[in-house]
Amino acid sequence: MDLGLYRREVAVSLSPRVRLSVIDVHPEHPRRTLVFIHGVGGQARQWKYQVEAFGLHHRVIAPDLRGHGFSDKPRSVYDMEELLSDLETLLLQLEVDPPLVLIGHSFGGAIATEYALRHPEQVDRLILISTPGEFRLHPIYRFLFHLPLPLLRAAEPFVRPWFHAPAHVARALYMRAVSRWVGWPRFRNLTQPALIIRGHRDMVFERPRFEEVARAIPQGEDLNVGASRHTVMIERYEAVNRAIGRFLEDRPTCSWQEPSPATISP
Repeated sequence: MDLGLYRREVAVSLSPRVRLSVIDVHPEHPRRTLVFIHGVGGQARQWKYQVEAFGLHHRVIAPDLRGHGFSDKPRSVYDMEELLSDLETLLLQLEVDPPLVLIGHSFGGAIATEYALRHPEQVDRLILISTPGEFRLHPIYRFLFHLPLPLLRAAEPFVRPWFHAPAHVARALYMRAVSRWVGWPRFRNLTQPALIIRGHRDMVFERPRFEEVARAIPQGEDLNVGASRHTVMIERYEAVNRAIGRFLEDRPTCSWQEPSPATISP
């Protein structure tokens, strides 16, 4: 599937003018609407395998967040309120009919959680992929985000192949949104069924901050995918796609409440 054929631009702010680039696959009679939200430094194309798998029967929406990928990169606030406002406006402009299934990776899962809490009547299900309850980075990474902006800009050519946001965006997002977000009390207030997918070898954040997420969500199911790290939806996309498919069809997955295997092996 050529994802570029399904891209469009949507204005989410007029003053200043901010446009988001979004992949929008809309079959004639979609069963559901799936909204995929990437994390800091991600992009819509990271959902390629999920768009191809579910775009035939579901409407699939995957935006480049403000400051990322092909979207505009203004020098704005980049806090949670701004990100939520962008998502609300985007879905309104695309004339999306609820209920929605929100799928978020890493900090995208935090955005999905906040949206589900703010609009519970619009969100039918929630899928969090590699989303911890707190985004406490390794001390080395925290140090890097505190470097002067000129030094961070100097590193951009070296990280551009895998980090799809400029230095001013990454730093603002970390300082004003990522480092401040604590999900534990928010998870407990979720009313939707939630599937939590995590990579068995994910070392970006401390393991307990992943393991406890499903236990904190009243209807949370935990799926620990073996032989995968932080970008589990790319590294083990077939296993992730099967899990999403089962979850959408109301079939049980690996829940922390059930005596099932701890991981899915390769």
